Amino acid sequence: MITMRKFVTLLLLTALVITLVSTNLNVGHIGATDGGSGTTMTFNSNVTMNFGNDKETWLTNGWLLQFRNITASGNITEIRPGLWFTSFIQEGLGYLAPSPGTWYYLFEPLYLYGMTIAIQVDTVTGSGSYRNFNISQVWDMYYDVPSNYTIFPPVEAGTWIQAEQMLEQVETGYDYFVFSGVPPDDSWWEINYPSEWAKSRFHVAAAYQFAGFWYAPIDQLLSYNYTTGLYENATLTGIPADPIPNEGFGAVQLISTVEPGTDYYVSSPRSLLPETGTWWNITSPAELSDIQLHVSTSYDFAGRNYFSIDTLWNTTAGAPVVGSLTLTTPDYAISTVLATAPTVSTIGSWYNVIEGPTPDAPSYWNITAPLVLAGVTFFVDMSGEGVFHIDEVLNAAGTPGSVPVDPPVSNVTAEEFIPKIYVEVSPYAEGYPSWNFSISIKTDYIFHVWSYEFTLTWNPDALNCTSVTNGDLIAGGTATWLPGTFDNTLGELSRTGAYFSYTEPDPAPQAHGPGTLAIVNFTGVGVGISGVTFGIETRLVGVTKDGFGEKYNGIDDITGQIIEGTMVVKIIGDIQGDPSDPDPSIADGDVDWFDFGAFATAYGTSLGNPKFNPQCDFNLNGQIDWFDFGDFAFHYGETTTKYP
Repeated sequence: MITMRKFVTLLLLTALVITLVSTNLNVGHIGATDGGSGTTMTFNSNVTMNFGNDKETWLTNGWLLQFRNITASGNITEIRPGLWFTSFIQEGLGYLAPSPGTWYYLFEPLYLYGMTIAIQVDTVTGSGSYRNFNISQVWDMYYDVPSNYTIFPPVEAGTWIQAEQMLEQVETGYDYFVFSGVPPDDSWWEINYPSEWAKSRFHVAAAYQFAGFWYAPIDQLLSYNYTTGLYENATLTGIPADPIPNEGFGAVQLISTVEPGTDYYVSSPRSLLPETGTWWNITSPAELSDIQLHVSTSYDFAGRNYFSIDTLWNTTAGAPVVGSLTLTTPDYAISTVLATAPTVSTIGSWYNVIEGPTPDAPSYWNITAPLVLAGVTFFVDMSGEGVFHIDEVLNAAGTPGSVPVDPPVSNVTAEEFIPKIYVEVSPYAEGYPSWNFSISIKTDYIFHVWSYEFTLTWNPDALNCTSVTNGDLIAGGTATWLPGTFDNTLGELSRTGAYFSYTEPDPAPQAHGPGTLAIVNFTGVGVGISGVTFGIETRLVGVTKDGFGEKYNGIDDITGQIIEGTMVVKIIGDIQGDPSDPDPSIADGDVDWFDFGAFATAYGTSLGNPKFNPQCDFNLNGQIDWFDFGDFAFHYGETTTKYP
């Protein structure tokens, strides 16, 4: 209980400390929302694309071997050097007699194929339909080491083991067994496996079927010389990097013709999907450098991007090409450049990075140059290998849509923009027990938003949650609000969110920020400090291609784009700190002479008065009066370590 005499004395001393105190502690927005990251890049529409055929083939020797135990009375339980077997010759079906020194890989029964066993024949005896042979080496093709094999389950007595002779060379005039991918007639192929034969090429005049199997005769063979970089007519022999031959060789079909109605796949950059309606100038091979092609459709399938051509245009003749174009020398890929290059006439589509990092997807960028585009922001939804795709553009007024550039420019420079989810506390970030605190969960994200969700935790000793309501970002129309439940014992708000409902194939409705996700209200229940912490579930979700595409996280916990807030429930009367504190405007955990100075300065004022300090209005009646002084006097001298 304070006496009138003591009060008068304190009041008279106010003038001595008035210059030492702060008179306003209205703290609102918690967390910065700056829009730049310092990362810049320069780009243009000079996008290059290489494309080719996606047809692949795998050819093997085709010479087969079938064998079993020499007595045909016991199970085969192991494969090791020194063992003898008997083989059955059926030349009409491709089962030939084994030859000394030849290698075979086992493929039947199927579980032997999975064991990747190769054997080398040593000695061969006998004549007629049967030959006996023994093994000189057994090889583990997976680990590329010699090995003895215990076979489990054993190959039962009388069962024939099937094997195929391995390749020691590739030569013209030989018919190779087609294991997969039947080559079309009159087609050129480039070998991509094994690496020692890579880039060598061969020609198949016409594949044929025999006994239910396909065979490919090779009539031309060009061996690639890595020293000279030239092709030579030569047999592919030996594989010095391996101690055993290969089981076969793989190849991809070369482009020998370019024609409308054909689908091609993008070989590089593999992430690029050319947009329907775009024109591309062929830059390589040189014999097609006066040809433009028009993309009629494009799609992705099994991890590859494809497109169809509906028109070829001869720029020299100024007329469309009738029929197909045949290359003098078939090639692995054809190189093209987007026909709108080198100017950027519309912000949208695919772009080429010419300086700086390739943007990640998703990411957000503000154009900084040229000045005619300053303030334009765009969203990157796909990127890779020095190119990226823009899914959405907002002009300087924040309106979505393509932004024409007039006059066109050669290059554009942009700075990465990192949108955020952040907390605004109102009316104050500091208050007293029984005061109400309200946080608005906001975002400065300006692109498509289909849904949001979040969870929260706080200090239940300082704050109790009283309500949660939806904000203005996902509202109206088909918006669905999913409020969580709050637990004031644990200090937790369960998953809370909102989304726009829709039925496919209709597009997903989407909003644009900035906006408020939700509003959460609290009451102070005890002295202490409380962070407002988001859970890992917190995110904004958008949908690419104006709602027709894929869902993606525009903001989530992983990207570090979430800024949390803090509220302090103070001892009544702890209005500010001491002048010696790093920030004297922040309450310091005690009610002392400096707090009295602040209270005395505001005493007798009410809302609207310049000297009114809401942190002195303890009972929130809009005026600082005798009742507030009584509360101050009651707590004068109290201290706590629960904050700051």
